[in-house]
Parts: sequence; C-alpha cells; structure tokens
Amino acid sequence: MSEERSSGRGPGMIIVTILVGIVLLVSCVGGGAFALFVLARKRMEEQREMMIAAEREMMTAMMEAEREVLVAKLEALRAERERAIEEEAAPDRIAATEAELVAAALRVLESCERRHDEDPDDLDARARLFGAAMEVGNTCLEIGDLGTARRGFERALGLGVDDATARAGLMRVEAAEAEAQDG
Repeated sequence: MSEERSSGRGPGMIIVTILVGIVLLVSCVGGGAFALFVLARKRMEEQREMMIAAEREMMTAMMEAEREVLVAKLEALRAERERAIEEEAAPDRIAATEAELVAAALRVLESCERRHDEDPDDLDARARLFGAAMEVGNTCLEIGDLGTARRGFERALGLGVDDATARAGLMRVEAAEAEAQDG
C-alpha cells in the first residue's frame, strides 16, 4: 500500500482521475452535441430560406400568369371596342365596352402593383408597372376619362422609369382638358 501512495495512485487519486475523465468525456460529448445542434439549426435556417425563396418564385409566377391573362383580356376588349366603332354600333354598346376596357386596364395595373410591392427593387416589375400605368393613362385618354388618365400617367411618372414619356402623357391630358373647357 505504501507503494501505491508513493506512486501517487492511491484509491482517492484513481477516483479523481476517473471523475476528471468522465467530466472531459461529457464535455466532449456535450460540445459535440452542441456543435451538431448548431449545424442542424443552421441547416434548418438554410432550408427555411430556400422554402421562402421557392414560395416567392411561385407567387411571382402566379402573379405573372395573372397579369398575362388580364393583358389578353385587355387586348380582346380593345379589339372589341375598335370593331364596335367601325360597325358604328350604338353609343351605349361602345360606352359599355369602354367601361370594361378601363376596368381591365385598372386590373392589369393592380396586378402589376402587387408584383411591384412584393419586390420594389425588381426592375422588371417596375417596368411592367410603368407599362400598366401608361396603358391606363393612354386608354382613359383615348376614351375621354381624363381624371383616370391623369392618375395613370402620374403613377407612371412616380416610378422613374421613363419620366419623359409619362410627362408627355400628362401634357396630352392637359391639352385634352383645355380643349374640353374651350369646346
């Protein structure tokens, strides 16, 4: 027994060594478990971001499809209005077609607004919104709805896409307003 004490390996020292070993093992396992937890959490965040991006892409595609359908309807209504004018249809038929045409142009604008609101920095969305606002302005100017035409051109001007074209639209509205006051 004196040999065990002289070598420093008494029963107390052996227990201390075992306890230190257990503490180190638990620390390593705990540290490893924590590292795994951190990695798992990071992976979950990456997957969440990927899901959000995929959802955003899907919403963008759906909004684009909606816009395309609305634009097709707008074009069909424009053609219907032209036919009604060429056929010298009754004024109430032309007026009804024009009302539908304005409503369709406003729906396209609304669709483009939603897409633009989703990502205001998206230049393509901004350009489409500009086009839709100009379409509202031009359509309404053509049928004589000058107030809505003005709002369309003002919306286009506020986007900073092609200010000169939007200002030209506003100048055409002002000329039409002046002509309406004179006539």
